[in-house]
Amino acid sequence: MNRVYRKSPFWSVCGPFLIFMGIEMAVQTIVEMIVMIPYMAQLLASSMKEGSQSIPTEDAAEVLNQVLTVMAEHQVEIAALCALCTLPMTIFLFRKDRKLEQTYQVPVNKKAGMSKYPQLLILGAAFSVGFTCLSAMAEIAFYSEQYQEAQTIAYAVGFPVQILCLGILAPLAEEMMFRGVLFKRYRENNSFSRAAIYSALLFALIHNNTIQMIYGFVTGMFLAYVCEKYGSILAPVFLHIIMNTVSLIFTEAGVFNWLAAEPFRMACAVILSAFFASVVYVLIQKIEEKPEPKEPPTENKITPDMFR
Repeated sequence: MNRVYRKSPFWSVCGPFLIFMGIEMAVQTIVEMIVMIPYMAQLLASSMKEGSQSIPTEDAAEVLNQVLTVMAEHQVEIAALCALCTLPMTIFLFRKDRKLEQTYQVPVNKKAGMSKYPQLLILGAAFSVGFTCLSAMAEIAFYSEQYQEAQTIAYAVGFPVQILCLGILAPLAEEMMFRGVLFKRYRENNSFSRAAIYSALLFALIHNNTIQMIYGFVTGMFLAYVCEKYGSILAPVFLHIIMNTVSLIFTEAGVFNWLAAEPFRMACAVILSAFFASVVYVLIQKIEEKPEPKEPPTENKITPDMFR
């Protein structure tokens, strides 16, 4: 178990999470205000021409509806902007934590070689297909209007925008926060299972409907496991990007619609996905992650290898 002394272990975890959520809320608010300004200016100018000293409530409500519509239409792009704005904070904390590990001479898990990364392609594809099919089954069995709305918004933008925003930027920001900072800080004074559960629960909470929360918790546990076994933040980032990208590509190509056309196809897809995921899971279990003894560093400095 890692050992890094912190004055307030509780706030060392909750603080970054609250800042992360605060940044996203601030960005959302700023964007909403920017979108609202031209509508309000036009409405105010119209009211002044009519000699009115105040804006009618009905007109203000209409402006608000227009703003909300624009925000909904560009929710994917806004989410990507939020992700970009959280990265400086999470990267700073991540590098600071690696520096603390060097200062306290904390033994860190061995880093898996690049030859172990291709198997994450299979795991990511299996997760994507399996959970998408299970989500579709759950949607049929327990209809979720919020889940339906989230899917509609996600796939309303162009495919290149989906890949950039949902396939790359969002996974990168989420992994830096939930595995790079939160999981690793929980892990400093807790067992792997506790650290994985705590970080996965927080990861689930940022999703806005039950189906995605369940999906977020399960994937959060696996991403934490991959981070632990590979000894590198690159592994969960890579896996998360693969999962999201495969889902986007298969949706664009109509693969999931083809599977959903026949319940038997969907059931076979889930079974095969579970099989391939299990095989890769066994291979990942064989990765030796125990820390290697090392000499104390001669200099206390940050190195590029911290991101490996």
